[in-house]
Amino acid sequence: MTPEHRHYITVSKRLKLIQHDELIKNEMLLEENRSVYWVSGWMDEDEAEILYDIACQEKVEHIFESGTCNGFSAMWLSLVGCPVTTFDPIDKPKVWDLVGGKPDNVTYIQSDFAALDCKDLKGKKLFFIDGDHGFEYADEDAFTALLNSSSGDVIVFHDLHYRAIKQVFKNTIEEHGVSHEQYKTRYGMGKVILK
Repeated sequence: MTPEHRHYITVSKRLKLIQHDELIKNEMLLEENRSVYWVSGWMDEDEAEILYDIACQEKVEHIFESGTCNGFSAMWLSLVGCPVTTFDPIDKPKVWDLVGGKPDNVTYIQSDFAALDCKDLKGKKLFFIDGDHGFEYADEDAFTALLNSSSGDVIVFHDLHYRAIKQVFKNTIEEHGVSHEQYKTRYGMGKVILK
């Protein structure tokens, strides 16, 4: 592949983020960069598309994410068009650096999700829980989402293949859910619509 070709990171079959030619000169460099940004267990393309679809179908106006990691899911969520605020206490390289910078509608906060304070914010909210996978941490993230939520808001959990995450998902359904869906994906996802 020559430097004259336009390079892409595919984010879905219907959506693409254009990579700048000057940032990626050949496929070898792209592969080197992917190894920097790749994280074991990160959301795959199918899961990212489900997350995007949930946000669009639910017509959310604000998105809050626990667990930025490499920023892949935040990039997807930015395509919804509403403000996305993503929290992670551990700073890692972000995929948005590979495609020319963080989207304008994404705010990255290097902090625990417990720092979130949006309970007075008007408009439908989506909370995406994908932080630490231990029960105590996932439960705290769900609690933070619930403290900041209103009736009809949405919580989406990633990594239901972890027993602790699945338990927090079930507890949220039983105690606060009006309806829910579970998605059989590579790592498992679940959506809860709140009472």
